[in-house]
Amino acid sequence: MCNEAHRPLSAASRGRSVRNAGLTARILTQLPDGGGRHLGARLFVQRGNVTRSDAQSMFSDFVRTAEEISATTKKSVKEQILADYISRLDDPDLERAVVFFSGSPFPRKEEKVTGVGWATIADAVSDVLGAPWNELGSTERHGDMGDAVAELFGARGMVSSNVTLGEVADSFARLALISGSTKKREILAALLARLGSAEARFIVKILLSEFRIGLQEGLVESAIARAFARPLPAVRQAHMFSGDLGATALLARAGTLESVSMTLFHPIALMLAQPEEDPAAIVGQLGEGALADDKYDGIRAQIHTDGGEVRIYSRTLDQITHRFPEVEAASRDISGSAILDGEIVAYDERILPFA
Repeated sequence: MCNEAHRPLSAASRGRSVRNAGLTARILTQLPDGGGRHLGARLFVQRGNVTRSDAQSMFSDFVRTAEEISATTKKSVKEQILADYISRLDDPDLERAVVFFSGSPFPRKEEKVTGVGWATIADAVSDVLGAPWNELGSTERHGDMGDAVAELFGARGMVSSNVTLGEVADSFARLALISGSTKKREILAALLARLGSAEARFIVKILLSEFRIGLQEGLVESAIARAFARPLPAVRQAHMFSGDLGATALLARAGTLESVSMTLFHPIALMLAQPEEDPAAIVGQLGEGALADDKYDGIRAQIHTDGGEVRIYSRTLDQITHRFPEVEAASRDISGSAILDGEIVAYDERILPFA
């Protein structure tokens, strides 16, 4: 198993590893505290000129773009369609649209969810259409709830609306802030009632993180690079460090991608490995000086600590601190501030099989 070399930000931390209480990891970076504690409480980026417009972008334009992307199987065409669209947006809508095209209501760094699932969506649709979900017609043939909702909304004869990207983002934010399924249902129904069938389809797709238009996150990064004529590796690194595609798009437009860096308590996209049996092929791909780590049988994790607060993130960048109290406690013994990337393993004098 090969892995591209870690790139620490501090020479003092290079190659240092930690083994304690079932935790094995390599410190990616040791962050100076500068006399403060919460170094990563916010992401510091220097932005250049911002692009703003009095005209607000319609959600219907976002939907038409998504449909065009879905209609082609060629990745280069998908990338060009998206690049053309986002290059025309002002800064606030650029940030929103890029996040929505990643198939999520919010950037992953925000650790925020709407709390809306299948049942709430079905109830909201029933409220809008005035009949219980199970009486609205056969939707079993659809493997995608967004498609089922679009079919039901088609009978309303409403093609498109004047709902803006900003209004959609505001509705998602309200869903995340408010508790209780009844109130969430009311907010969602109020939004859906204003939408045409295609727009309703993509609201559901975003809420359920089931975008399914053949647009992976990597293609969104490529579209950002193309839209603003920036190097793709620089876009990918900025996204990895920031955890926010929308912010990355703004940095690309401003020409300040290099300003973003690792920040405590903002999970970083994990570096993943793939099998390769030929050592020569490994060196050919990664270059001289690549590092190889042992492959442990456990749970991939990323740990952020400032010596007081500790947060543990999973491979999917969800916070899982509460699941591993002994690892959390061990991480408090690390002096200073650090971000660790490694594997949580079963340990009793030696590393044990995880299963």
